[in-house]
Amino acid sequence: MYIRGFSCIRFRMSENNFLPLYSYLTKIMNPEVARMVAMFMNILHTYSIIEKKPRDYGIGIKLTLSEVQIITQIGDNPGVNLTQLADITCVTRGAISQMIVKLAGKKLVVKDQTKNNKEFNLNLSETGKTVYLNSQEIRREVFTFAQSLYSAATPHDREMVKRLFGAIQENLKERINT
Repeated sequence: MYIRGFSCIRFRMSENNFLPLYSYLTKIMNPEVARMVAMFMNILHTYSIIEKKPRDYGIGIKLTLSEVQIITQIGDNPGVNLTQLADITCVTRGAISQMIVKLAGKKLVVKDQTKNNKEFNLNLSETGKTVYLNSQEIRREVFTFAQSLYSAATPHDREMVKRLFGAIQENLKERINT
């Protein structure tokens, strides 16, 4: 992943190396802030690697996190249609449609025609249900880790993290809308 600096200098980010970005940022901001920004960028980069890396969820087929997230939403909302799924996931209807074609081709999702023949309801096949159940275990592991971090933090630390995440979320929303 390349991160473009303010003067269009590119930094090559590796999974465990944010020093090139940190070195650049210390020239334009407080070193402590620069380190936090570089660490945050490294977290985003690492997440993008995880999101793209296919993984077997117990069915002998490797799936990306994006595919599993759609399977999870269908498992959580049986009978959901394309429009509803697009609304739930905040992804375009076209992108959802492409993903459903892909998942149906892998025999993970079943499209059930509705009475009006214009829409169809989405459900998981038996294999899709296996992926759904196995992905729930991984979700539990992630949430258990988050819970342990939360439990170890002071109330002051928790409030600070909430404010920080809220500010980051608002900043990202603004960037999407510009």
